[in-house]
Amino acid sequence: MRKSMAIVSLVCTVIIILSGFIIYGNGRNVEWFGITISPGVFGGIVAGFIVYDVIAMKNAFTADKKIAASETVIQARTMEKNAIDGTLASPCTVTFSRQSTVIGCAIGMQVYLNGTPMTVVNNGQTISMTTFVKHNELSVHYTAGNISRSIVFEAVPGGNIHIHIKYVGAKMSIVNQ
Repeated sequence: MRKSMAIVSLVCTVIIILSGFIIYGNGRNVEWFGITISPGVFGGIVAGFIVYDVIAMKNAFTADKKIAASETVIQARTMEKNAIDGTLASPCTVTFSRQSTVIGCAIGMQVYLNGTPMTVVNNGQTISMTTFVKHNELSVHYTAGNISRSIVFEAVPGGNIHIHIKYVGAKMSIVNQ
């Protein structure tokens, strides 16, 4: 989502630049809110947009690398813990629920179980996963920012664990096991 929004912003900036060339090239002036903008001021505004777009693109691509690195660490940590205990006799079901809130309605969150990407969970959605290992870590990364949360839990054979998250304050808790 961060990458796509940064790309959309860059495309909008390019459209503004092309519009400026066309308008000023035809001998007219750009007016914003009834104020005539000179070509120099217009160029300065567009330069500000370009700087913003470059920073947004850089942040979008580095954020994904940071998420991948943190999930690799989680994956290694859970594999190490589970190497001793082995696998469960029967799978444990993990249900992840996201409370529906006004604040989080436009923001999806990528859910990972033991470092493996599961899906993007939107506002008010519930997903189910299964795990065959005792030591687990579920983490979420909000697609619109650099907010991440994780919770560590132990699964039991044939068990059912329900994890609930509320966007406000990004608090995650195990509701029942």
